[in-house]
This record gives sequence, C-alpha cells and structure tokens, in this order.
Amino acid sequence: MKTKRNLIQTCLLVAVVFLTSAKAKAQADIVSTFDTDAEGWTVEVLDSFIYGNPPKVISSGELFYERNGGHPGGDIGSFDTDDKTEEHFVAPAKFLGNMSAYYGGVLSFDLWDSLDPVVGGPNQVELIGNGHTLFYDYFDSHTNYSPAITWTNWSIPLAPSAWWRLDDYSTTNNIPTAADFLAVLSNLQELNIEGDVSRAFPQIM
Repeated sequence: MKTKRNLIQTCLLVAVVFLTSAKAKAQADIVSTFDTDAEGWTVEVLDSFIYGNPPKVISSGELFYERNGGHPGGDIGSFDTDDKTEEHFVAPAKFLGNMSAYYGGVLSFDLWDSLDPVVGGPNQVELIGNGHTLFYDYFDSHTNYSPAITWTNWSIPLAPSAWWRLDDYSTTNNIPTAADFLAVLSNLQELNIEGDVSRAFPQIM
C-alpha cells in the first residue's frame, strides 16, 4: 500500500545587494555575499493566505548555511514541507534603518528553489516600516521567468510600480506613492525576501 511522505522543498538565497540610484551614488551599496557565514540573516514562516499589514508570522524557521553552494560562493537556505506556509529570508540590521537614500535604486538577489514554479499566488519582497508594509510580487512581474530549479537573479525597483502594493496585497487600487515609499524606507524595520518560489504542493504519494 502506498503511503504519503513529505517532499522537502529547498530554497536558497545568495548575493543580496541594496543598490542606490545613479543620482545618489555617494551612498555605499549594502551587500550580503555569504562568503563565510549567514551574515545575520534569519528565516520567518508566514501564513500563505494573509497578505496584510503586517504579514502574519507563524514562527521562526530553520536556516542553514553552505560555503560553496551559491552562485558563486556561499548561500543560505531553508526547508518547506507545508503548502500553507511560506519561508521568508529576513535581512539583518545593516539593511535596516533610514534607507531613504536608496529610493529609486534596486534590491537585487539570486534565488534557487528545488521545485518548479506553479502560478497561483504572489511571491514577495516585503518592506516594513513606519506602520506600513510594501509588497512586491517578483514572480508575476517577470514574464520571462526561468524555471525555479536554476539560479535566477531578481532586480526589484525601490520605487512605485504596478507590482508594488501598500498594506494589502489582495487589492489592486493601492499602488504606493513616492511619499508612501519614502515613509517606509526612512524607517525600514524589516526586509523580507520570500524563498518559496514554487506553488507546488510539497507532498508526493
């Protein structure tokens, strides 16, 4: 008789960079390369169905570090065995605080997921600060997205666009303004990058 067993989904993150705009290049870029350790990054497990302000955190998650598994160099990763939750990589203190100088710049990172992508929900960056949450759907914003089981680079604009939402991702009429963006970046308290790119149910028979 066949029995159910978990298929563990692995998510890896490497080379996270906060890049300033060309106009503000005097401000240094903020970088995590994971060459020697996890650099203070952690993992939070979020509810897959609640995209409110702030996102609903269920628990802390498991994070592991690999010195040679990245793209290139080291990487950090997490495991997902539940289709009702999402693992999010949480940035350390050097990415937080007054980040208004990075308005108009880019958040860049490389991500790898062990399962093929399945369309069915947003994959997000979350910027949380001054009582607001900015959500960015980086999956649907890239129509030429390559399979999750290869390393993929994402470059997220740190300025209003059709793929950003303010406080509630479920509505389409709440694209943030420049003032909203600057309010969050001026007191950035949390930066999250979702590692669970796939919407496949992580279970096999």
